[in-house]
Amino acid sequence: MKKEHFLVLVLFGVLLIAGCDKASDSNNLSSKRFVGGDNGLKLSFSDDTPTRVGDNSADEFDVVVVVENEGEHDIDDGKVIASLQGIDREAFSLRSLSERSDTELGGKKKFRDREELGEEIELKFRDARYKFDLSADFTVNIRADVCYEYKTIAQTDLCLKKTANERLTNDVCKLDNDNLNIENSGAPIQVTKINQRPSGANEVTFTFDIEKKGKGEVYEPGTFFDVCDENRDKKNKILVKVSSVSGRLNAKCSRLNDGSEGVIDLIDGKRTISCEISTSGLQEFAHTRPLSIELTYFFKDSTEKKIVVEDTEA
Repeated sequence: MKKEHFLVLVLFGVLLIAGCDKASDSNNLSSKRFVGGDNGLKLSFSDDTPTRVGDNSADEFDVVVVVENEGEHDIDDGKVIASLQGIDREAFSLRSLSERSDTELGGKKKFRDREELGEEIELKFRDARYKFDLSADFTVNIRADVCYEYKTIAQTDLCLKKTANERLTNDVCKLDNDNLNIENSGAPIQVTKINQRPSGANEVTFTFDIEKKGKGEVYEPGTFFDVCDENRDKKNKILVKVSSVSGRLNAKCSRLNDGSEGVIDLIDGKRTISCEISTSGLQEFAHTRPLSIELTYFFKDSTEKKIVVEDTEA
């Protein structure tokens, strides 16, 4: 074989392999339902928030909390609330120790061929100044508690047919499956495991686990309005909704009062929910149907920064 022909064949082989790899990567990207991840909002103090200020109203400054949406839920305006702890409102001449967002905060986006980052906003506590005359420097450790209403969407595909406890060799899916594939939108609360099994001639039972993954605390939706604080009565509670795309799969979940929607308590950051679906109205042949599990909650996280107030006459 001539050298030129050999080089052409090698080049063709390399291009063919690269093309296959690219197609494989493209298929993997498009098959994902969500960007995923365990994060909600990333919190920090802006560099515009000073580390040192003077006493006796010598310096006027803003305390700025930066909030970046690293999950996939779009947060409505007014649903992000920041409250400052560890700072004397009167001494620093602040109008309020709490601020709310006044615009929507978009989350990450998944498209067929690309992903987009989430949006970022600033919550500003304006025109602060330490008004008293000090005899020595002192340090203030400011903590910003941030509460935000968030949502997780988890999706799986159930295997169903009319006679649920009948096993046939030509069934295209398994009605008895201990490890169904589950995908979650990026959020600090996740559905971590789901399984299904026939529980009668015309009934399928599926069980799923909910787990708090993100650093922070979880509260029932609607808990916070103007101040991000503590509410023990609403803590560790999540609104759960189970639904199907067709709307024809009516799940009965024991922890949801035998319905498909309700508030549950997390215990040590976890909870297991079991639901039943009647298959009597379905077709005889096994098939898959998408199932959606929606979790809605308030999440609370925090960030800290030290500010030194200097005695300007020292």
